[in-house]
Parts: sequence; C-alpha cells; structure tokens
Amino acid sequence: MKCQVEKVEVFRLILLFELNRGTKTTEAARNICAVYGANAIGENTARKWCSSFKEGRFAISDTPHSGRASGFDEDRVNTLIHNGQHFLTADWMIKAIIIIIIIIIIIIIIISLFFVLLLFIFAVHLYTG
Repeated sequence: MKCQVEKVEVFRLILLFELNRGTKTTEAARNICAVYGANAIGENTARKWCSSFKEGRFAISDTPHSGRASGFDEDRVNTLIHNGQHFLTADWMIKAIIIIIIIIIIIIIIISLFFVLLLFIFAVHLYTG
C-alpha cells in the first residue's frame, strides 16, 4: 500500500507530538531519524519547525525550497504507518538480552570468587590452628 501522506507531513506531525510530550527539539529529531533513517529530518529543520509551532503556525504543508533531498527508506515508513509495527526492533531486544546474560554471568563469577575466598580463609584457619 502506498503511503497516503507526504513524508514531510508525517515528520512534522511526529515532531509536534514529541514536542508536546516535552521532548527537546534535537532529541525529537534524533528519535525520528532513529526510526525512519539517518537523513529523515535534520536538527536545523526541526528547530525551524519548532519555531513555527511556537509562533502558532501549525500548517503542515511544505513550502518549496532548494537543498538536498532527505534520504530515507520510504518502504520502512509505509510499513510502520500501515502495519502498526512496533518501534522496537528484534535486534534491539537481542542486544538487551545479551547484556542481561553478561551481567548475570559477571554476578555468578563474583559470587564464585567470594566463596573461593571464604574456602581459602577457612583452609588457612584450619592449617594454622
């Protein structure tokens, strides 16, 4: 299914949503880029839109301008909008699980070293009398 709205409109609406949640402008731009691609929205563009919102201009139609076109994956935008996919990816969840497993292993090693130290102290105590 083809995306029914212009990409710029989507990013402006998401930016407005993020700002209404209390997210800082640069962080909101980074959040958008994290989901839609590194070039989805520039921080300067986000600041310009934020200024417009603060001045009460909420029109989401884009004005003609020159400059580099944004490079992002339109299919990914369509999938996220139309299929309701979650923003968390399987890669992110796998990395989180690996980190948790590593932390558990480190805790087990520390506890094991503690018991080895206790056994050493007990052995020295028995040997010395």
